[in-house]
Amino acid sequence: EAAAGRVLAPLGDGTAAARRGDGGAPDERSPKMRARSVSEQFRASLADLMARLDSGSRRYVRCVKSNRQKEAWRFDPAAVREQLSALGILAAATVRQQGYPYRCTHAAFVRRYGGLLPRPGRAQLGAADACARVCALLAPAAAAR
Repeated sequence: EAAAGRVLAPLGDGTAAARRGDGGAPDERSPKMRARSVSEQFRASLADLMARLDSGSRRYVRCVKSNRQKEAWRFDPAAVREQLSALGILAAATVRQQGYPYRCTHAAFVRRYGGLLPRPGRAQLGAADACARVCALLAPAAAAR
């Protein structure tokens, strides 16, 4: 009998359950029953967010202030150039000029960026001239090449 007791003890002869006082009921904190931790919830939320981002098309909106005083109808080319440089837009334009171009028509370019030109005289410019002036305004060193 003593030998049988030594063999059965590691297998759980009911004495551990009796000591716990639960009559052998499963532990309430089993992996299937316990609540998710904060880090598990965060990981699940992050995985869901990444799946949503990967499923959609990305569009970025960059806001550029036309002047430091935030005055209406005032354009400061130096302030705009500084912001575009800090955002990396000028670097992207340089990369595109060096062989990775994004091509659009002059008319489409003027529709998108023509607002950067001074209002007087803008309407008299042709599309190609307006493009050249916008480029010279934003990147004078690049336009001089």
